[in-house]
Amino acid sequence: MKITKKILVVLCIVLFLCCFAAATFYITATAGIRLNENKLQLTQFRTQILDVNDREVKNILSTSHRETVPFDCISPYVTTALIDTEDRRFFSHHGFDVKRMLKAVYKNVTSQSFKEGASTISQQLIKNTHLTQDKTLERKMKELKLTAQLEKKYSKEQILEKYLNTIYFGNGAYGIKSASKRYFNKTADKLTLNESCLLAGIIKAPSKYSPIDNYDNSISRKNVVLNSMLKNGYVTKSEYNNCINEVVIVLNNNDNHLFSPYLLGVKSQLEEILSLNPYTVDKNLKVENVDINVNEQKKRKSKLFKNNFDYIFKQAKNLIRFFIIYRP
Repeated sequence: MKITKKILVVLCIVLFLCCFAAATFYITATAGIRLNENKLQLTQFRTQILDVNDREVKNILSTSHRETVPFDCISPYVTTALIDTEDRRFFSHHGFDVKRMLKAVYKNVTSQSFKEGASTISQQLIKNTHLTQDKTLERKMKELKLTAQLEKKYSKEQILEKYLNTIYFGNGAYGIKSASKRYFNKTADKLTLNESCLLAGIIKAPSKYSPIDNYDNSISRKNVVLNSMLKNGYVTKSEYNNCINEVVIVLNNNDNHLFSPYLLGVKSQLEEILSLNPYTVDKNLKVENVDINVNEQKKRKSKLFKNNFDYIFKQAKNLIRFFIIYRP
């Protein structure tokens, strides 16, 4: 009996020390972290590329579509598709979906893949606008604190509005208004059920599910979203059948044709080498010492376009020497 009590005492002490250590780490990691309202809004940034002679070669990403729209001017199909796809218990939790977290932990442990995520819409908004994409415990602690502050300060509708006005939909379109215009040439309140499902599906992987670059993938993902909405009672069987059989027309206005192969290589290398996501790459970036002879590039342009893009990017990687300067 005494041995059992000693074991219990030891376990209690260990548990207390673990909790104390966790609390200390949380306080230290999140010290001074505060929600910044200005970061919850889109702003225009400039990315400048200079050659070895300090001549401007190109301003990339500065033409990214960044426009906002009020919550009541967004199609209800969009918000419904978004919530069903990204955060089904959005209106019932306070920023964290504990049930989903536990489920994700179980799946990750059993599959040993650690691919299952459990971030809510509020957490995604904070991660995209306030933090880096680093998968560290310190960043996660900051995310938890900022998410709690976000939920305390704003209503669910306001959080949805800010999320939909800042989330990246691929091809330079930030926010639902810009995505509506870029892909369908219409306002956000006019989006149909099918179009809304397509846009909601892009969020998971903007490049992979780009309706311009990967149309088939985009439609497959759209159908997954639509099927989920049917399963959860957000759409009727009739609406589902109509959408499945309907062809989604997307405007093919990819801006990549405005860039030479070497500049496409610069963009590719920025994302690959620096591991920058769309939110960090598009912020007052200055890329200097790009070792490209512009005149020579023009002479080789026609020849280079005959080669595949893997070769082009390989050549760009060999030719480009740059360093990055972040401006305040």
